[in-house]
Amino acid sequence: MKKILFILLLSAISHSSFAGTGLNCSEDEVLSDENQLEACVTQTNDELNATYKQLTETHKDAPEKLEALKSMQLAWIKMRDAQCLFKSMNSAGGGGAAMTAVRCEIGMTIQREEELADL
Repeated sequence: MKKILFILLLSAISHSSFAGTGLNCSEDEVLSDENQLEACVTQTNDELNATYKQLTETHKDAPEKLEALKSMQLAWIKMRDAQCLFKSMNSAGGGGAAMTAVRCEIGMTIQREEELADL
């Protein structure tokens, strides 16, 4: 569990240096540009992390809710990664498989941020 949290922390730190790109990462035009995909991964992860942090602040006085939130989010990350891997395996292969995985991660992260914002 500590290893997973450490990886999440490193991910959040590495993504924070690219915040504020202002891309509309749900537009096909942006998602078809390989040069903008990494910026979209960073941007969507930063937005998700900010929403998650807001939730933890909202429920800081309810440890059982915080534990449920953390457990839920870790399970979602595993599911997202597995689903995007599966989608990439079903793509044409080559570089297309990697781009499929990245686009999947971006799309699912956008959706997840919206879900957390509604909690």
